[in-house]
Order: sequence, then C-alpha cells, then structure tokens
Amino acid sequence: MPYGYQFYQCDADKSEKSMLPRDASPIFSNTRKGRRALWQYVKDTYADDYIFIATADRLKVKKCIIDLDNGNPLEANQYIDNGCILEWEIL
Repeated sequence: MPYGYQFYQCDADKSEKSMLPRDASPIFSNTRKGRRALWQYVKDTYADDYIFIATADRLKVKKCIIDLDNGNPLEANQYIDNGCILEWEIL
C-alpha cells in the first residue's frame, strides 16, 4: 500500500488535539520528489518561525526526510518543536 507524509503545526507535546486540519500541509508522496517537497515545506515553515529546529539538528532533519533509501521522515519529529510529520496510507 503506498503512503505519504503530512506536516502539522502543533503544541510542544505534539498532542493530536493541537494538530488542526487548517494548519496541515498537503500530503507528500513517498518519492524523491515528494520527500524533497516535504523538506521544502518544513524549511519554509521553520523560516516563518512557526516551528523550531536546533541548528545542530537541521541536517539530521533533512537527512531523515529526503533520504529515500535510509531516511524515515517520522524520525525527524524528535528534532522538531511545535511541528509533527504524520504518515498516511494513500488509497
């Protein structure tokens, strides 16, 4: 089953209650192009000061998101404050 990723702005605890649909990104496919688009979306959200990623962790987040062979975008969540990546099955 194919799947994709969606980015949500949320509270520091990443509670589901704080992940509002109006604050969600589009769903990005699990392809090189989709992963790069997800990384660009996260980068833009960071640049707009909606989320925080420590300087030392930015390359880790990028690698988790865009490395299709060894990366897992869900692992980037541990480095992102006030933001969360979720995985969805695409039907």
